[in-house]
Amino acid sequence: MEVLCGIDVPVFVLLLLLATFLLYLYGTWPYGQWRSMGIDGPPTQPFFGNMRQMAKKGFPYALWEWSKKYGRTYGIYQNRIPLLVTSDLDILKEINTIPLSPKEVKAGVFFAGGDDWKRIRNIITPTFSAGKLKLMEHFINRCGVVLADSLRKEAARKNKADVKEYFGAYTLDVIAGTAFGLEVNSQHDHSEPFVSNLKTMMSNAGRGSTLLTLYFIMPFFAPVLRIFAAMMRPTPVRFFLDNIYRMVEERKQEKTDERPVDFLQLLINAESSEDDKANGGTAVPAVHKRLARHEIVGQAFIFFVAGYETTATTLQYLTYNLAMHPDVQERVVREIQQQLGDEKPTYENVGKLKYLEHAIYETLRVFPPVTSITRTASETVTIKGMTIPKGSAVLVPICDVLRDPEYFPDPETFNPDRWEGANKNDVSFLPFGFGPRLCIGMRLALLEIKIAMVHVLRAVKFNKTPDLPEKIVFRPSSGLLPPASPIMIEVEERQHSSTISSSNGKLSTRL
Repeated sequence: MEVLCGIDVPVFVLLLLLATFLLYLYGTWPYGQWRSMGIDGPPTQPFFGNMRQMAKKGFPYALWEWSKKYGRTYGIYQNRIPLLVTSDLDILKEINTIPLSPKEVKAGVFFAGGDDWKRIRNIITPTFSAGKLKLMEHFINRCGVVLADSLRKEAARKNKADVKEYFGAYTLDVIAGTAFGLEVNSQHDHSEPFVSNLKTMMSNAGRGSTLLTLYFIMPFFAPVLRIFAAMMRPTPVRFFLDNIYRMVEERKQEKTDERPVDFLQLLINAESSEDDKANGGTAVPAVHKRLARHEIVGQAFIFFVAGYETTATTLQYLTYNLAMHPDVQERVVREIQQQLGDEKPTYENVGKLKYLEHAIYETLRVFPPVTSITRTASETVTIKGMTIPKGSAVLVPICDVLRDPEYFPDPETFNPDRWEGANKNDVSFLPFGFGPRLCIGMRLALLEIKIAMVHVLRAVKFNKTPDLPEKIVFRPSSGLLPPASPIMIEVEERQHSSTISSSNGKLSTRL
């Protein structure tokens, strides 16, 4: 073909140039959305948006850096998908997809949306009532006793403990027993399959998924990518899904009228509830009550993973803070002695441990186990002169909110006393989310943490050593906040005859 002043250019070259231009246009076309709305943000790269920058800087370091440069509200791109990032409380108050995941994972209450989310949430909410939590006390205490005994043995060996190992085993035993009626005994065997598979799954969290990246870049290839995803599904995920399916089937086949009152049984009962009308009952319409089998497995899977990781991580960082700030640790121990004495911790009496609760909340503020959440605008809204279209994704940088000096003065100071009289339901406190999607397992998690600390602090104390880092460095991760290396803490057996300082002064110690 003769073009450009008589120069003969082969057709295939022209087609290649055209294809290159169209490909470049496709890879850069979405990146003008935020600029057209007057919203600033970091520069993008074709196809990848800001994801390569985030991977290089590490999460949440990238969000911290961008918020300092662009303010509380700015725009980024998850590959080709626009995300509005905001820590502005006025916007967060108004804001009421993992496509390649197995369908069971997508059906979990954490990922479900719209009517599906409302239906699932209503079904599983009764599991976390005060009455149900009181029924769980005995099993949680049993696990707490084992935890304290294990740490006491570690103290006798004069070793430093990887506290995440111990707390992870404790939370797994609690979840397995209270929710699924299992005794996995992971506190005595850290190589137990449930533990090893959870470790593998969580250590891989945040590592880039090639298939997921391809989906975000070229969503029209989703059917093909799903086939590859099914073939390459991670072994730990498959391990849990297969075991949960097996547990459900075993429960369905049991010939007994004595069913355990636990999370799994509640879900199974919801699956079969549509049979009520056939038996002459007046049941709620099945569409509002019934769960499909994959939805049952999805809730159970999310419960296993979230119940293990977030609670164990909080206990890990709480222990670190107590070691770094011995005055806080002594004050917590003194409160336990004064309020509980030698009583067994229960749902009722741990409510008296206000200072322990403040130390937990302050730990969650400084080290939130989940660093960001994504929400989708259910309708088009205009807030502070900015229009957020219906269906737009909004990323909430939890870490940025919790370290904003306007919301939390002197945010780098670990100070449990800041929670004295504070409103823990304020939108600025986001470790458990906010509004209708507030973490459904929050009360169970807090009960686990309080009971664990009562048993542990009666048995041992955590010491600050010269090699305990003054500042934790985080491993790059997507939405989580794991340390770059294990937190090793010196554990010493507590001498019950020792006296503890009785000072009631306010504490304010630097991180």
